Amino acid sequence: MRIEQQPSYVLHSRPYRETSLLLECLTRDHGRIGGVARGVRGEKSRLQRAQLEPFQPLALDLMARGELATLVGVEGVGAPQRLSGEAGLAHRIEGRKNAENEGNARSPSEQRRK
Repeated sequence: MRIEQQPSYVLHSRPYRETSLLLECLTRDHGRIGGVARGVRGEKSRLQRAQLEPFQPLALDLMARGELATLVGVEGVGAPQRLSGEAGLAHRIEGRKNAENEGNARSPSEQRRK
């Protein structure tokens, strides 16, 4: 099945073999799709690896056969977005640990009053 110009985002990528990448993409119509971008890490790649950075709006062309789709084409949609703000989940977990440690430092009578 060929999927053309599907609005999507790359969630995660990791190296695969000599010149390829394994991708996890989130698409509008097909949900989460695993795929292979063949040859993008090679010197003579026709697809630019920089376009496959996480959380950039893309239009993907995929050939889906079996569990992994093959990336046929990619096109950037709009300007690249820059993530900003706090460090997300890691920051929240660290803050929760600090709050728990502060709670443990109180005396038992102070903890009962809460």
